[in-house]
Amino acid sequence: MKLSFVKFTDTGVKFKKPGIGISIRSGFTFNNGFYREVGLDKYVGVILSYDKSEKAIGFSFSRNANDHSIFKLTKRGKMGAIVAHSFFNGHKIDTKKYAGWYEPETYEDPDQGKIYYIKLDEKREK
Repeated sequence: MKLSFVKFTDTGVKFKKPGIGISIRSGFTFNNGFYREVGLDKYVGVILSYDKSEKAIGFSFSRNANDHSIFKLTKRGKMGAIVAHSFFNGHKIDTKKYAGWYEPETYEDPDQGKIYYIKLDEKREK
């Protein structure tokens, strides 16, 4: 019998279920579970999209810092965040109604590729 042990090196790290948070201050936070799943350390920005009829916000990620459609991704440890005042204001989304944590789903768009998305819900846990 041959075993292939891999040394575990992430001691002290909290492994959370992937989540995206909306703050009342018009920002998105990507928890460490989402950060790891997507590999956010490889990206510099976030491309946001919105499906008004479904109240769904889409997230795709860019490595191109010169792309003018991205929101700059700030990274702290194994978490990420963006400030998106223009997105929320442009779509008239009241962050006070929708603030909280969401579990993202994925959608394969024929033009844009893999998009992570959340559906807005007014009854979020703060």
